[in-house]
Amino acid sequence: MKLLTGNYELTIDEKNRLLVPVEIRRSLDPDLDGQSFYLVKGANGSLWFWSERVFEQQAQGRTTSLRPSLKELKEDHELFGDADKVEMDRQGRVLIPERRIRQYRFPKDCLMVAARTHLELWDPPAYETYMNTPEPAAPAAA
Repeated sequence: MKLLTGNYELTIDEKNRLLVPVEIRRSLDPDLDGQSFYLVKGANGSLWFWSERVFEQQAQGRTTSLRPSLKELKEDHELFGDADKVEMDRQGRVLIPERRIRQYRFPKDCLMVAARTHLELWDPPAYETYMNTPEPAAPAAA
């Protein structure tokens, strides 16, 4: 996958379909990235889109254990148990599952933010709040 950059104002249609911007579609190589996206809850509270192959490669790179710690198990449940795999249609649209629309309270008009390796879907006011919230200060060195 090439570097993903930019912000895109998008509309979720009445059937919960979202048109992936042409700039993003052009940067995806079906042989390297796959034809689908995995949707997962992002660390910042937005809905993250990972290309199929990048997500699967990252998942395979995680260490596994026959008896993971409860923390590792919970992370696996949150990441893999809650993931949705969505296909892009011929027009470049993906169907956002209804539960994701409810979970994130997406309005009709939303914002897709490219974040280098993945895409994020935001409610525009939530993104503005996120971007304008200062980072917590790092603890002072002893």
